[in-house]
Amino acid sequence: MVALVGIVGWTVASDRDADTDGDGLTDRVETSGWHTAGGAVHVTDPDVADTDGDGLADGVEAGAVVSGSGVEAVFEGVSDPTRADSDGDGLGDGSEVLGWADAAGAMFVTDPLRADTDGDGLADGLEAGAVVSGSGVEAVFEGVSDPTRADSDGDGLGDGSEVLGWADAAGAMFVTDPLRADTDGDGLADGLEAGAVVSGSGVEAVFEGVSDPTRADSDGDGLRDGTELLGWVTVAGVTYVTDPKVADTDGDGLSDGAEAGEARNDPVGGVDYALFSDPLVRDTDGDGLDDADEADLSLDPFEKDTDGDGLDDELEAVTLGTAPDLADTDGDGHDDGYEVENRESQGLDPLWFDERVDAATYAWEFAQGAVVGDVKQGDTVAWLLGNLASGASGAIPVVGAVTGSVADVRDAVGAAIQADWVGVSFSLVGLAPGAGDAAAIPAKVARFAARHPELVARVGAAVVSLRWLPVGIQRRVIRAMAPEEWDRLEAAGFSDEAILKLQRGKVGIDELAATMKRAGHVVGKTTRAFESVVAAQEFLEDHLQSTAAAVDTQVTLSTAACVNGCNDVARRFDVVADGVAHESKVGRVSLTPAVKRQIESDAHLIATGDVVQAHWHFFASETSHTIGASDEVLDLLDAHGIVYTIHPVS
Repeated sequence: MVALVGIVGWTVASDRDADTDGDGLTDRVETSGWHTAGGAVHVTDPDVADTDGDGLADGVEAGAVVSGSGVEAVFEGVSDPTRADSDGDGLGDGSEVLGWADAAGAMFVTDPLRADTDGDGLADGLEAGAVVSGSGVEAVFEGVSDPTRADSDGDGLGDGSEVLGWADAAGAMFVTDPLRADTDGDGLADGLEAGAVVSGSGVEAVFEGVSDPTRADSDGDGLRDGTELLGWVTVAGVTYVTDPKVADTDGDGLSDGAEAGEARNDPVGGVDYALFSDPLVRDTDGDGLDDADEADLSLDPFEKDTDGDGLDDELEAVTLGTAPDLADTDGDGHDDGYEVENRESQGLDPLWFDERVDAATYAWEFAQGAVVGDVKQGDTVAWLLGNLASGASGAIPVVGAVTGSVADVRDAVGAAIQADWVGVSFSLVGLAPGAGDAAAIPAKVARFAARHPELVARVGAAVVSLRWLPVGIQRRVIRAMAPEEWDRLEAAGFSDEAILKLQRGKVGIDELAATMKRAGHVVGKTTRAFESVVAAQEFLEDHLQSTAAAVDTQVTLSTAACVNGCNDVARRFDVVADGVAHESKVGRVSLTPAVKRQIESDAHLIATGDVVQAHWHFFASETSHTIGASDEVLDLLDAHGIVYTIHPVS
């Protein structure tokens, strides 16, 4: 039943004042037409109390008399009695004047002569929304927004902008909830996320666009927009403000969330973050490695020298090939920094286990090889070097002319050594002109290597350390120790010069050739030795750019979900080509904790489908004169089905 509001119990004094329909207007006024204060003239039906059927009697729509009387009366003009919806806003005048309810139970009285009562750009009917129950003046509406408040939720955006959608300066369009100040629940009011108006006004306004008000984490970096914009606090009490629209604010390859680290509940201050690295600085510790590189290598981005060996992380990772996460890469008891500093003076190598020999012992073994080596065989590299360096002239490089007993030579050699001890591979005579019998050296070395195959790598290094020995003879000596393997490396693309250089790094020809015969090895492009891993990465990028359809470089993928010994934060690949992740390694690689984590990370990312496959590339180092990987590394790669390539050196 439609409720009709009118005037009842009205007594007509005469026909002149008759009100047949009892609507509060006399028949004469209705038929002759009556005026409103706004100048409108309305003729209504004297026999129908509610001419337009909007639920309001004509007299109610006329309102109070503001001047005159009788047929000359001028009425207030509440609404148009000849139109059920005077302002055409989608709400009947009865609902607007008497008030209407929304589904939440709120009541609203709107202006029947003003389509947009609150001037927010939305007609009152749009703000009321669809009818959910009842009809006419009894209708209950959905309740889209408050038609009496231009900004229903007080978030700084007009209801019209929120419902119709608003644009940011980049051209993105957003529709937000006019009844919810923070549509996405990210801790920022929609108006804050919209930002300042940059052009236009009202529903035509274009906003700065601070963040996406429909996504709690606009950039998907793991931090809510409110957290980023208002600032987040670390466990150390430092506050960072990051960009809610840029996942990696500082562009270091790590998302802001990854740099923030684990969120922890602080009973006093709420949530704080563990902090992995500074999200506003690409290289937090300034050591030359981006924070993503440090994450990939399991290093401390706040410490230039993570392992405390006296060498910066960048120098170790990029140039030297030592493990920046291990103070003693080769596990021989000497820190990498010490071995690098004393490489020449004590014959140390940070990539090779160096047995410590005191100077007197080394001198005695050297002297025996020099004086009685042809009649009394020795079993050390020092003995071999003494034997190779001696000659008919009695002159020994560095030491000088020596005559007499073994003891005399020992004393002279001992005096020439400028250290209390040396490594077993120390070469006293390597850089000096020698008087050794070059023609006899191949046979001497071959006999020694046959007796001591476990020393072949050290022997190779000793031979090429004899700079006075002609290259041709060096080649003959090295090849004689492993002729089949030498030929196999040559056939693969290694030059003679490259093979000889690798002897300086104690790379065993047999070990290298065996690696290239493994099932997981993939034949690769011949190249040069690289002075740094960066140079190798550039080569690999260029090579894959020419062979693959889709190539991305320096790709960082999260490993936070991995529970099987992966990198704690992320894995960074040099190149991802057609879905295959490629990793560059320069110099010989051992199974350090960081390398193991990288391999486990690759296996995890393959299993999750983040990459199709992984491919490790081993390049020669111009610095360490090494190439390849230990059996432990290769075995783990094989176990996970990860392929690898030893790139020949021309």
